[in-house]
Amino acid sequence: MPVTDTAVKQQLVGFAKESIMTSDDVVISVYTLGDFRKPTLICCNAVGVSNDILLPLARKLSDDYSLITWDTRTLSSGHDFNDNIDVSLQRLAKDIEEILDYYAIEKCQILGWCNGARIAMKFACLHGNRVEALSLFNGEYIYGDKPAVYEKSHWRVMSHIAKSKANAESYFSVFNKSDSGGMSDADNSTSGICNYRSAELKGYVEQPYRTINSLYNYAKIVNEITKEPISGEDFAIDCKVLMMSGLEDKMVSIDSARDVARDLQNVEYRELASIDHYGLFNAVDDYFQNISDFINRESVES
Repeated sequence: MPVTDTAVKQQLVGFAKESIMTSDDVVISVYTLGDFRKPTLICCNAVGVSNDILLPLARKLSDDYSLITWDTRTLSSGHDFNDNIDVSLQRLAKDIEEILDYYAIEKCQILGWCNGARIAMKFACLHGNRVEALSLFNGEYIYGDKPAVYEKSHWRVMSHIAKSKANAESYFSVFNKSDSGGMSDADNSTSGICNYRSAELKGYVEQPYRTINSLYNYAKIVNEITKEPISGEDFAIDCKVLMMSGLEDKMVSIDSARDVARDLQNVEYRELASIDHYGLFNAVDDYFQNISDFINRESVES
């Protein structure tokens, strides 16, 4: 069970922030919102993306739930990379277990977005007794042979960056000189895929590109996740599952999502028209309605 790294809680745009030490001695920043006497929602954000992207949805959900999210290990501000730190998919899932232990929470519901959906699935597979229901949206599932164009390009670039700090420095320079409209848009060979719609959203998504260290750490984690595509054992999930895809999402494969939904048990699969990859921020009312209906129903049934 992790121990407190600092007794001081800080307020960050609505979230209370606390640093905890994991069992393998990695400090991670954890953010909470709401009353802990209410049922718990674990929010598994996309790797590296600012947790502020979750706030519009989190505030709506906090009327009925306490919410917990965190910075992916090694991606808290100022964290240098130690190549001995475990950033495997299984270790990322274990961080969820240790966060639950730290707050003495036995069971929860889990939300997972983008590659956070993959981490959430892994946790539900390994620790099904602690998960009441699972909601996955705009997931990067790495399943089958139909990845999106963006996914293939992004994985290739991140694999190269992850090979050395020197590669990270080179790419960091390229991204910062890019006139493509954004650093994260510059890491793929397609134009306009990252449709941020606002400078605020762009800032949240590009957080891992702000320093050489964070870019290198981010690439290491993305590279580890892509090494472990979904396999048969990952479908051993006993709880009910909600999966949502946006029909305008060009950053992850809707074909892969459909295949995962086909092979999962106890799944409700929904496709939302006119929704892109950032629907949880750009179309928060649609996401809130779908998620709250599902998790409230599962809470009653549990």
